[in-house]
Amino acid sequence: MRMLFAAMAIVLAAPTACRRHTGQADRFIVPFPPGGALDIIARVMQPKLTEGLGQPVIVENRSGAGGVVGTEAVAKSAPDGYTFLFTFSAHTMIRRYTSSTTTWSATSLPCRCW
Repeated sequence: MRMLFAAMAIVLAAPTACRRHTGQADRFIVPFPPGGALDIIARVMQPKLTEGLGQPVIVENRSGAGGVVGTEAVAKSAPDGYTFLFTFSAHTMIRRYTSSTTTWSATSLPCRCW
């Protein structure tokens, strides 16, 4: 579990360093229903992330269409560095090649704050 928290701290270091701290909460969008594996992991990590970042972290479930609804919400969000997609890597990689209507790619989803 400590390795998981350490990995998340590294992932969050870049977007935290490149933005102004306005007191705005970070949003972790989980594109699957509450109670699933990703939701549980995100909610277990949320208190430590809030503590480590010094600002609120909100876990938001946006399920539907096999994760597409939540992923598109992140892709269309403002590029301010406060919205993160919390999902399986396979979800973002495979969708691009299995659907002709996908408007995002895996490279467009990481922190877009610069």
